[in-house]
Amino acid sequence: MFDLLDAVYEFQRLASREPDLDETESARAVGLERLLRGSYAGGRSSRERAREQNPLPVQFTVPGGFARGQLHSLSSRGMAIASLSAPAEGTRTVLRVADPRRGVEYTFPGRVVWQRGKVLGIAFDGLPSRHPFLARANAAWRRVSFAFRGEPLVA
Repeated sequence: MFDLLDAVYEFQRLASREPDLDETESARAVGLERLLRGSYAGGRSSRERAREQNPLPVQFTVPGGFARGQLHSLSSRGMAIASLSAPAEGTRTVLRVADPRRGVEYTFPGRVVWQRGKVLGIAFDGLPSRHPFLARANAAWRRVSFAFRGEPLVA
């Protein structure tokens, strides 16, 4: 799933700059879109390919705070999350998924576009980011700031 997250991150990053892409970046975007759709030789559909047998933990913003869930499927345009916290359709959110093997976290801005029971459909809506992570994959978000003596403080 994490290689798929990398591909989705790269595709979204390129898609956000689409009118300004050079020839190489444009070709990469097309290739990533085809890969994520399953349009490659002998490929399965993206719906079959992107469904995760062992869902990944995610954290996301909700009005007034944060919530946790599990990433069940992922595509070039969005993801499905199972969660007990279900924001209303149209709610903007930021999702965080951490890869402890690589020490990387992904954040994807999005918008809730559908809800079926405890499963939310999130459409990507903005520029994603990929950074070294500061917390374990199943830990709460934390922000690091520095005191006057240069010692890290966790808020």
